[in-house]
Amino acid sequence: MMLRKLGQPLWAALLPNGWSDRAADWTGSDAVLARIGSGYGEALRTRVADPFELGNAVLGPLLHPETATAIRCAGSRAEAVSLLFAAPEFQRR
Repeated sequence: MMLRKLGQPLWAALLPNGWSDRAADWTGSDAVLARIGSGYGEALRTRVADPFELGNAVLGPLLHPETATAIRCAGSRAEAVSLLFAAPEFQRR
């Protein structure tokens, strides 16, 4: 369901090249808002003690300093996790 909302339904990639990896195809306001909303919804359901540790575990050296700062300065755990989920380096992973 979430993949469909994000415009990438499971097993429905366009052939022969699959989903686009061009930023212009994913940076429209609707696409960004959908990713943020989905990330926040998942963050509310995720039981993570420390979002920064999650970012390090998942991304390691790919975690950008700007993302790390945003996670540490977030107003709540759910906001920190959703910022991680919405981060460009997480999206590309």
